[in-house]
Amino acid sequence: MVTEIPFTHPKHVPDMIEVLRHQATYNTLISSCVSEKTGCDDPLEQLHFEVSQEKATSFSVTFQHPLKESLTCVMINVLSSREIQCTLFPISEDSLNCSNDYLTRVMKRCTSVPILMRAIFKKATKPEVEVTQSTGRNTEESSSDVQVETTQE
Repeated sequence: MVTEIPFTHPKHVPDMIEVLRHQATYNTLISSCVSEKTGCDDPLEQLHFEVSQEKATSFSVTFQHPLKESLTCVMINVLSSREIQCTLFPISEDSLNCSNDYLTRVMKRCTSVPILMRAIFKKATKPEVEVTQSTGRNTEESSSDVQVETTQE
């Protein structure tokens, strides 16, 4: 617990505030994984994953692929207090129907690892959606879909 931060000049305060915000963002993500209660009483519907620290500001979330007998990993890197980056390993988007961009958008909206994992599992178990000809994008990865994912907690 930080109780005091000495500084020699007022111009140091903004830099210190950014460092504290960065750490607070990281702490929020880690603490989202720890809960005294579970949201679901059915053990078959609970999501299980392992969180491991990789570097000072990044960690990995390892879980069993929802459709295959293999492990998959999401690397979450807190670049700053306002920028979080998610990378899915192995990088085969077709296996989970999730792009790194989609995962990053979900994480920025909800700042919760369990909600991110629920979004991954929902996308993996949904059938592939056709790509629209006008935009060339998967219609399931729109911003409104991210909003739906984050408000269902």
